[in-house]
Amino acid sequence: MRQSHQRPTTASDLRASYGFLSALAVAVMLCSPVQAQHAAYNGVTYAIVNANSGKVVDVSGASTAAETPCFQYPYHATTNQQWTAWYAGNGFWGLSNINSQMCLSVSGDLISPGDAIVQTSYVGKPEQQWMFQSYGDGTYYIVNRKSGEVLDVDGASTADGAKIQQYTNGGYKNQRWTLKPIATLKPDHP
Repeated sequence: MRQSHQRPTTASDLRASYGFLSALAVAVMLCSPVQAQHAAYNGVTYAIVNANSGKVVDVSGASTAAETPCFQYPYHATTNQQWTAWYAGNGFWGLSNINSQMCLSVSGDLISPGDAIVQTSYVGKPEQQWMFQSYGDGTYYIVNRKSGEVLDVDGASTADGAKIQQYTNGGYKNQRWTLKPIATLKPDHP
């Protein structure tokens, strides 16, 4: 009578067992649900793309001045549309503009819906830190640490130059974003 749990005794038995286990591991991985991808990786530069308009967060006029507001525009591969993510701790991130070396922030110390999103020198304030909350379809709500409001395109506009603001999360498409690595993007040409 053959035992059902015999140990492999030869090198070829061991290789056969290992091969079976490797194939089983691959099959399990292929049949398992896909793990959620990270919204951002530390030190990677992105364009922040709105799910509703397909346009990106752009620092007005490529300014390097503090408190310059952000608007949405088609991606033109200019550095005022490119943001480097860095981990600030406790699930929050900073987003630094390549052109100005300033970070994405809520204007001043404001916490109300409709307050402008600007660039400021990073000093570690909560209005300069953001959390990425997955919507589940590859897009994210970008939530401000201080206010709890989300990054939003004013009035769900799809027009060039629409204001980027913070607003109460209503689950709307104009409040959802993807971070696209700039290495994968080509400029939009209207």
